[in-house]
Amino acid sequence: MEFGKPKLDKRTAVILALTFFISLSVILGIACGMLFGELRRVQNARIQPSASVPIEDKSIADVINYIEKLMELSSVKERDEDYKANVINAYLAGTGDPYAYYYTAEEWAKSSAEDEGSSYGIGVIVNWTGENIYIARVMSDSPAARAGLQIGDRINGVNGTSFEGLTYQEAVALCRGEKGEEKVYEVKRGDETMTVKIVCGDYVVESVFTEIKEYNGSKIGVIEITQFIYPTPNELKKAVELCVSENCDGIIFDMRENPGGLLTSVLDSLDYLLPEGVTIRITAKDSANNETYSSDAAYATDLPYVILANQGTASAGELFTACMRDFDRATIIGVTTFGKGCGQTPYPLIDGGHVKFTTFYYAPPISDNYDGVGIIPDIEVQMPEEYKEYSSSLVPEDRDTQMIAALDFLTKK
Repeated sequence: MEFGKPKLDKRTAVILALTFFISLSVILGIACGMLFGELRRVQNARIQPSASVPIEDKSIADVINYIEKLMELSSVKERDEDYKANVINAYLAGTGDPYAYYYTAEEWAKSSAEDEGSSYGIGVIVNWTGENIYIARVMSDSPAARAGLQIGDRINGVNGTSFEGLTYQEAVALCRGEKGEEKVYEVKRGDETMTVKIVCGDYVVESVFTEIKEYNGSKIGVIEITQFIYPTPNELKKAVELCVSENCDGIIFDMRENPGGLLTSVLDSLDYLLPEGVTIRITAKDSANNETYSSDAAYATDLPYVILANQGTASAGELFTACMRDFDRATIIGVTTFGKGCGQTPYPLIDGGHVKFTTFYYAPPISDNYDGVGIIPDIEVQMPEEYKEYSSSLVPEDRDTQMIAALDFLTKK
């Protein structure tokens, strides 16, 4: 008899095959479950906080510190070098205060220097359209002035990089550069495109620009105040003295696009221009800190004043405008202003930076606070539609309807 493999009928063979495959599936399922369970355990072990990362309460600082330590332990992503400043500013934005802001130590030093009247970069005031930068003002004896840049020039890019996709702050930072750094600017002037090399450096920040206009047989002084910094009152005094010495028949204060600045600067400017009386009223959280400021009896001149204002006139620029009207010293021409009737106080931080947030409201001597409302002009004059998004200094003289209205007002017979 030969010993060999038994012969199975077809039904038995099918049953045995099914039994084998079911058993194999169960075994593989258990094995895979154990494997994935181990992988999950290992994965969880990597992301679970260690005993050295406690969180004792739910204050904002503790939660942020907790997340910070978790990321240091487990995150495989590189964090942006400015992430801490971004975190702080995100928190400040979440408070609902639109004017709260954190400055790094470097940013605060630069901001403080600018308030004093000194800065570095190329030395221009710009108008941002979302894609290009237009030069609205060029500081005298600045790197830009020495390189020949002019009002109205359009900067399309820097060092071969366009501004496409950049924010205003990023575009300006690209233009500014560091001290001693040479940059190549692609500039369009009219139909001509050119490249201009400029070495970024120090310059004096100018906040007052003066022009004497001959109009309808009269002389009108036009004084543009771009912001209120520490040197502004002295610059303003020189500008008004020039207008008086030139026998001007009136003065236009161009406050368009003036974002504001220092409270002390606008106070000193108003004191120089106005007779005796209350100029500014301050309302703080604690009524014990409420304050009232006044001007003395001396004032610059009796010449009639017009103030040009628009949606870019804000903060101290609005305060100047409203106070001059409350004293019945100026007629306001233009459109409703931005509506920032509150002030911020800076506080030093342990990292050398500073944080600013809103600590008071201010109002002119008679009128109500205009925060969130703006100042309505005495005479509303819109700019031509094609120039509404541009800085007023970029608008051709014959198209600047607001300036023309101010000149007409002061020279009407």
